[in-house]
Amino acid sequence: MDRLEQLETAVVALLEKNERLTAEIARLNAEAEAAAAEKSSLEAENRQLQEALTMQEQKRDNAVQRIDALLQIIQEHENNVAS
Repeated sequence: MDRLEQLETAVVALLEKNERLTAEIARLNAEAEAAAAEKSSLEAENRQLQEALTMQEQKRDNAVQRIDALLQIIQEHENNVAS
């Protein structure tokens, strides 16, 4: 094989490799875009869950305060009855 044939073979191989790499880059870019979209979706879901959790914690705190107030009323009533 002479030098020109070797060069032709090398150029064809490089062009094929370039096509494969270009396709791989396109695939990876598509995966990155899909991952970014999923991340955005998960972040939105996380914000909603955090808000729901905060609301539940506030409701729980409110319920605990109301129960504490009722217990205090009961204790005061028991103290008055005992006196």
